[in-house]
Amino acid sequence: MKLIKDYRAMKYVTFNNEPRDKKKTGVSDKAVTDPAAWIKRVALPARRDVMFEMTEEGIYKKTDLKNPEKGETYVTSLFFVQEPELGEGKNATELSTTLIDTLTKKFDCTVSDVFPALNEADSNVCYREFENKDPEKLKELRTIIGKHVFLKDGELVIE
Repeated sequence: MKLIKDYRAMKYVTFNNEPRDKKKTGVSDKAVTDPAAWIKRVALPARRDVMFEMTEEGIYKKTDLKNPEKGETYVTSLFFVQEPELGEGKNATELSTTLIDTLTKKFDCTVSDVFPALNEADSNVCYREFENKDPEKLKELRTIIGKHVFLKDGELVIE
């Protein structure tokens, strides 16, 4: 996978006013045409029971307002493009789970959101959210952003 260097995890950003016209909703018929607009319009209002607070660039403290006894968890999102020629999926719905599992083990984190409305067959950009109770683990994970990450002979390669 090739990790996209510049991205903005819109689901963590404060919900803005409703779009004034339907073209700005990010949805055309049943397809998501603008993921960022869709997240602002649909995903953010649905998550009002969860609060996100940026602790540093790209890492957010997630607090469950309905179940505060769960404690704080830290999350980050990675956006990447798979490489079918290396045995990875052909599109965003065919994610290489072996590679994701290898990453979660190496960086001691778990996948907390799979963005099902964004990972569609007509897109080559994949989205995953990772979490850990320790923000330092996510900081380590984020060191792969902008790099080429793949499995070679079952071993993780980061270049």
